[in-house]
Amino acid sequence: MTEWIMNNLTTIVGSGAGLALLRLGVAPYVKKFNKMHEMLLPNNGSSAFDGIKRTETKVNHISDSLQMISAEHRAVMYLASEPIFKTDALGRCIFVNRAYQDMVGLPAIDCLGEGWARAIHPDDAERVYSMWMQSIKSETEFNMESYKMLHQKSGKVSICSCRATITRDEDKKVLGSVGVVIIKAQI
Repeated sequence: MTEWIMNNLTTIVGSGAGLALLRLGVAPYVKKFNKMHEMLLPNNGSSAFDGIKRTETKVNHISDSLQMISAEHRAVMYLASEPIFKTDALGRCIFVNRAYQDMVGLPAIDCLGEGWARAIHPDDAERVYSMWMQSIKSETEFNMESYKMLHQKSGKVSICSCRATITRDEDKKVLGSVGVVIIKAQI
């Protein structure tokens, strides 16, 4: 096996290492796969296999760290006292925190996709949805100072403002958006 790796090191570095990182889900966090070549060459080791083992250990550590950060991030967002939401690149809701659910009187599952729009007061629904979609298409920040949200169970109306920012990967590709709703008053 080690002999095969030594004989095929260029192929492994050229495609396999990058593909392995991609499959592990850490590719967005590794700036250049070209650095893999340096990592795989013997360095304080007796063979290319030692370099591969060191690289595997580093990749596993990065993957574990990213999973921990992601879990902590989700917990903070869920526990925040302000209504927070996340969307995918097409503007479809993929997450709402507990405060958001309380504000609109809907469980998280009913807010997903375009379900969040059900809680916009009918007087403002067309305007808010139109501005939201324009923000998504133009890949710009969403900022709306005043609109009404309707609690789906109690019928209470909240006057809100909302701000959402676009999230991007290191290649500037849009991943989605993260936003917060501020309740200004309840009428």
